[in-house]
Amino acid sequence: ADIIDVGAVSTRPGAVAVSPEEELRRAAPVVQALHASPLRAPISVDTSCAAVAAELAALGARVVNDVSGGAMDREMLPTVARLGLPAVLMHMRGDPATMASLARYDDVVADVRSELAGRLAA
Repeated sequence: ADIIDVGAVSTRPGAVAVSPEEELRRAAPVVQALHASPLRAPISVDTSCAAVAAELAALGARVVNDVSGGAMDREMLPTVARLGLPAVLMHMRGDPATMASLARYDDVVADVRSELAGRLAA
């Protein structure tokens, strides 16, 4: 594998949120085991919570993959910058519980491009 992405929270439409503590309880042992293994692929963490990203980075994660593009936690982008980690910023309107009802676009490519550009500027 070129990269291993570890996520502990479902982001499917209608998914129920879990606490950062539960997310860490689920993801930390996986990140620790991968980091200690002979695999050399970078470990990415799929999270929208800055505190979770920071804790998992301390355990060996080297990339943050945020499905909300940093919109669900205002501390995510400053945290990723402070840690010096690459980030994958995804596009999503709302959160998993509301995103299906917000998926209305005039021009999906232009709208998503504009919204992602706004996240980059943040």
